[in-house]
Amino acid sequence: MNEKRQRRRVAFINDCRLKAGPDMFLISEIRDLSMDGLAVFTDWQPETGTIAGLELKLAVGRQRKTIKAQCQVCRHFEEDGKSGIGLKIVTISETDSITLFNIVKYQSGSVHKLLG
Repeated sequence: MNEKRQRRRVAFINDCRLKAGPDMFLISEIRDLSMDGLAVFTDWQPETGTIAGLELKLAVGRQRKTIKAQCQVCRHFEEDGKSGIGLKIVTISETDSITLFNIVKYQSGSVHKLLG
């Protein structure tokens, strides 16, 4: 695979919620995360280009934070017998972007357990 990523990815052990439709929410396991997007393990295999809502709850010090974003499915993958999708972040608030930046910046290089 041709490596096109320009931002650092951080491995996480955490779940996230994907809004796959008006009334459809899925819990998916995050494989890795960056400022540009994330890879999640999920049985949901929508077409490339599909837009999904993302909700990620985590602890930052003593505070609980929720990052919300709109993502676009950009690829499908299989790893260790599990199916997954790559999601590109297309819309995120400035506040959530700063929170995500700080997570990637300060947590890179090690795996952290976040609140699911």
